[in-house]
Amino acid sequence: MIIGKKLRVLVVDDTIVYRKSVSDVLSLIPGIEVVGVAHNGKIAMSKIVSLKPRKKIEVL
Repeated sequence: MIIGKKLRVLVVDDTIVYRKSVSDVLSLIPGIEVVGVAHNGKIAMSKIVSLKPRKKIEVL
């Protein structure tokens, strides 16, 4: 992480419990921002395209 910047993460998994758990845990960590969740790759790519102008995603 660059000082003063957050690591932006999009959580992708087909299991809702896993997505929610990972998203919740990551949200508690300073320096990490969960920018969204998706249940498959197609939805994830759509979210990446829609978020691109405003937010860069470093981890998927």
